[in-house]
Amino acid sequence: MDFDQVMAIGSALLQLPDRDTYRTVRADDVLWIHAADRYGSGCVAVRSEPFAVDEPLDRDLIRYWTRHVTPRWQTAHPFERTPFRVSDIIAPRRWRGHEVFNELKEVMPAHQLTIAPPPPARFRAWVLVRRGRDFTEQLRPPGSMAAVLT
Repeated sequence: MDFDQVMAIGSALLQLPDRDTYRTVRADDVLWIHAADRYGSGCVAVRSEPFAVDEPLDRDLIRYWTRHVTPRWQTAHPFERTPFRVSDIIAPRRWRGHEVFNELKEVMPAHQLTIAPPPPARFRAWVLVRRGRDFTEQLRPPGSMAAVLT
């Protein structure tokens, strides 16, 4: 999926009657993140309302990509496309004490639900974020949100 396609999806999401489709899962924000390789080269983060490139986040993600638990997990599991939460791969207490979390917590809060598109896409994902409580198990079954957002 290229940048223009991502922007088109973002625009389509904002045109829907409820305006913020991602809020159907009560997320505070949604981001589209993609990088050129497993090292985060050329990382681009597109943030919602309005969908636009977040250049400071791009730079931060490039800097922390190989230490961030989500890209590390996705690199280790390249064909896994089940939506997952950060709390599925690291204990919440450990995540809140993690260097990357502390650097990015203002723009990427503790609770994140990652939804990766199907192969052959790699190093790309929708990331829904929450500041309050974590996402529930009901949001994780294969195809539950992936079918809507990919």
